[in-house]
Amino acid sequence: IFKDPKMKVPLENGMKLDFICARNIVIPVNKENCLKYGIVPEQFADDIPSEIVLTMSKDKNYITKPELFLLDLLSNYQWDRPIHVLNQGGDLNVGIKDYLMFDGWSSHLVPFKNKMSATDAGNVDALELYRKMKEDFTWDAMSAKGWFVDYQNMYTFLGVMSQRQLFLTVANALIDAGEPEKALEMMDMCQTCFPEENFPLETISIGFSGNDYMVAQMIENYYYLGKSGVLDSDSAARAKESALNLATRFGEQLMDTASFFMDWGNLGSAEFETAGRVLLYVVDVCKEYGDTEFSKNLEDRFSVLLHGALETTAEDSDAVS
Repeated sequence: IFKDPKMKVPLENGMKLDFICARNIVIPVNKENCLKYGIVPEQFADDIPSEIVLTMSKDKNYITKPELFLLDLLSNYQWDRPIHVLNQGGDLNVGIKDYLMFDGWSSHLVPFKNKMSATDAGNVDALELYRKMKEDFTWDAMSAKGWFVDYQNMYTFLGVMSQRQLFLTVANALIDAGEPEKALEMMDMCQTCFPEENFPLETISIGFSGNDYMVAQMIENYYYLGKSGVLDSDSAARAKESALNLATRFGEQLMDTASFFMDWGNLGSAEFETAGRVLLYVVDVCKEYGDTEFSKNLEDRFSVLLHGALETTAEDSDAVS
């Protein structure tokens, strides 16, 4: 019906445009094919409905060519092959983002609503994710050291397709699935496969503050795995040691960044505040899990720096007045 000559809306200038007369589009679901072709893991078989409804928001007033292509594909879709998208659907705003399952490098369409966030995969086959990370995906090029990582690679693997976010999301899924040893393995694997010599822990200075929050959450995960009683004593001790080591390196880099942008005055105020927020997040996590001496030292050093920044701002204000 998208190209039916009768389905036209006239504009003031006399032109006529194609339109869709509904914001809710019903897609029938072939349950048998969903299971036969592995689109839905067996453990979610009972969640498969007879149809799904894609809902376009009321403020949406046009459909892009990629969106039209997707709707055309779904009009005859038999659920006999997976449909994958990057970045949780990106610019496809036709309701598909409500029906995605995390697959690591991508997400695929499933016939039930699945709420995902940056580091929470929602309903997912955690053990299959673990297998993919270990067996299907390769990390040789990413983990190789001694080569120059240009801005485009930084932009891609710290921002657009954040590798630390990928490992963290899989680790979180494994924790939720009751697989703490495998979660710890994913955390350690991230440090090996995504070395900070190539991809720094602290990247506010190059515009990727989201990466910093991933590192902070990794520290929190290490602490949780070390203190929650879900690991054996040796693994728990290793997790806690990894948490403090990562927090120490990251904290120093955050201090350097905060100090650097403090000297820029108003021009660097946003970056200074971001570095401060992440640093205080790390301080709170370390304090919560018992590394009070380290957290107090880091907090005191930042307080001195912040006091200096406030004094500089006051002096600049007096000079202007």
